[in-house]
Amino acid sequence: MASGKSLVREMLADAGIATIDSDRVGHEVLEPSGAAFDEVRSRWPEVVVDGEISRSALAAIVFGDPSELEVLESITHPHIFDRIVGRVERLDSPVVVEMPILTHGLRGDWRRLVVDS
Repeated sequence: MASGKSLVREMLADAGIATIDSDRVGHEVLEPSGAAFDEVRSRWPEVVVDGEISRSALAAIVFGDPSELEVLESITHPHIFDRIVGRVERLDSPVVVEMPILTHGLRGDWRRLVVDS
C-alpha cells in the first residue's frame, strides 16, 4: 500500500504500454454482474446494499478476521486471476499488471518488477 505501484503503472500507460490494474479487476468481479458477486452475497448477505456489495461493509468483516479474509480471497482471487490472464492473452504486446501481492495465481512465466518507494 502506498508503495508507488499505481504511479508506475500510470506512467507506463502514459508511455503507451498496456496495463492492467488488479484492484480494478477485483472491483469488477464484485459488481452485480461479476463472477464473484453471487458467492459473496451468499456468504455475507449483510454486505449487499441496494443490490450491490458495500465494499466498506465487506472490509469491516474480512479485515477484522483473518479467516474471513481467507474465505473472501478464495472466492475472488481465482476470478481476478482468470480475468487478468484472459486480458493478457488477448494482447499482442508487453503488458504490465499492477498487483499488490507477490504470491499470485497467475500461471506461466511471469516476470516481476517490484515497486517500493
